[in-house]
Amino acid sequence: HWCETIYYRLLESGLRIVPTAGSGSGDIGNPIGHNRVYVYLGTNAPMTKGAWWEGLRKGRVLVTNGPMLRVLVNGQPPGHVFQGRPGETLKLQPDIKLSVKERADYLEIVKNGRVIRAVNLGKGAGGQLPPLTFEQSGWFLVRVRASSDTTHRFATTGPFYVEFGTPRISRSATDFFGQWV
Repeated sequence: HWCETIYYRLLESGLRIVPTAGSGSGDIGNPIGHNRVYVYLGTNAPMTKGAWWEGLRKGRVLVTNGPMLRVLVNGQPPGHVFQGRPGETLKLQPDIKLSVKERADYLEIVKNGRVIRAVNLGKGAGGQLPPLTFEQSGWFLVRVRASSDTTHRFATTGPFYVEFGTPRISRSATDFFGQWV
């Protein structure tokens, strides 16, 4: 959870760092192939090494060590920058598909570093989430947590961004890193 907190503060600082994953240590708690990054190439894109790297660079990613979480928002993959006009409210509708081998506990929407919606998947959850609304620049992502006796099962999309002129930069997040240094 500490790594997530640091990552969210980096995003809050205005740095658009794409999440990635890898597990080559061979450690018992982190076996080879356990942590993975998937890249959304689109339905008609060529499946080439170059297209994969380009999708990764653009942040069209899912990072997981278990659940398969596929999310499009208004038809766009993670990494997309939605543009808004000052004075308007931008409504964004997530379309979420989740596949799990083990029981999933929570589906969460994280907006600007905070969970704004948590759906308890163990309570017969289903249906469609209401739209996310933005009136100023920010970012959001979708994550899911699943149960396991041996490890923290988790999946997260790369962030989606929203801009109303300029990107979001949080003073408290930049101060955090200044104090850290």
